[in-house]
Amino acid sequence: MAAGASGPVNVLYGDAIHEATRSGDLDRMWKIESQAQRYLDSVDEVKAALTELRAEIGRRSGTPTPVYGCAIQEAIRTGDVERMRQVARQSEEWLKQTDEVRAALGKLHAEIARVGKH
Repeated sequence: MAAGASGPVNVLYGDAIHEATRSGDLDRMWKIESQAQRYLDSVDEVKAALTELRAEIGRRSGTPTPVYGCAIQEAIRTGDVERMRQVARQSEEWLKQTDEVRAALGKLHAEIARVGKH
């Protein structure tokens, strides 16, 4: 059991779900179904919190954290404007670094081509 911002979260594994299914006990199936749904609902919260944690690590370490498409899609899916703004700021921060990486990579490719001819 892990403690979350909204209380404890029981992590269910497939075995518990399969066992409930095989048991034929409808009450047990409903209970496991409810627990599994609560767990799945908490996953979005964990994803959002992890994105925030990575961004804070990036700010404190001076290294921007890459924002992946799934984080952007997740922010959109939540409908939370503040969350979307936060992910947008993180993405913009990362994209600034991307231009520097792109320029350096171009130089690296040129150097590989130059040295590789010898």
